[in-house]
Amino acid sequence: MTKEHYVQNHYTKIAKNYGLRSDSTMRDPFIRESEIDFIISCIFEFVSQNQRFPKLIDCGCGNANTLAQLRELFPEMELSGFEFNPDLLALAQSRQIPNCEIKLGDIREEFGYNEYDMVLSERVVVNLHSRKQQLKALENINKALRLDGHYLMIESFESSLNELNAMIQENNQIPMKASEHNFYIKPGVWVNGLRLGFKEVSAPVPENYLSTYFVLTRVFHPMLRTKDEKRINNRLIRFFIDGLDQAAGDFSPIKFYLLKKDK
Repeated sequence: MTKEHYVQNHYTKIAKNYGLRSDSTMRDPFIRESEIDFIISCIFEFVSQNQRFPKLIDCGCGNANTLAQLRELFPEMELSGFEFNPDLLALAQSRQIPNCEIKLGDIREEFGYNEYDMVLSERVVVNLHSRKQQLKALENINKALRLDGHYLMIESFESSLNELNAMIQENNQIPMKASEHNFYIKPGVWVNGLRLGFKEVSAPVPENYLSTYFVLTRVFHPMLRTKDEKRINNRLIRFFIDGLDQAAGDFSPIKFYLLKKDK
């Protein structure tokens, strides 16, 4: 089975088992809420600076949970999305989100030219299993954006996973592995992706916002929980989340980047 078929089969199962649930592609509610908060904050910042709503497209929108939440918060904003998996696409379209076209699409193919103020990818580029495909996706995102438009990048990075695993191994625990349907972004892809015409700009939260959370839930909590406990976190972890700096270190594979198209 090719990597692409494996990814498709994975998301077909996700569509079948999770339907329209908000945890369809991310079962950790804290991470999911943090992603949505980041997106909403970026939109508010855009409105504050430009006195208008952005035109936004969600690349690989899954069951359209994010688009549905954005439509509820921003009834007048221009929204659209595309999804590669037919089963997730059917779920997304079943929502019938007002004034929001959702169609079949592939981030590896061009989906617009100088058209959008914001392009969103939420753990989508990591589903592409080669450096060449990932760079092609970033190139297509750049083409779709208007000059000075923003790319809201929520993706997973190999270097941060390595940092997290170094800490895990120091505490005699089993290292984390990327899911088989994921291919975390390597440093070379990141550097060459920026060279396509992106500039990193200040975002509402730092790119390593989830770092402390990953240490607490992937290193600290496993030391305490019983063998049969399945929860990712508990009241103790939430206590520390409220009291500690959220962006300590570089231990979260999932990063939040706000990139501006500058050429």
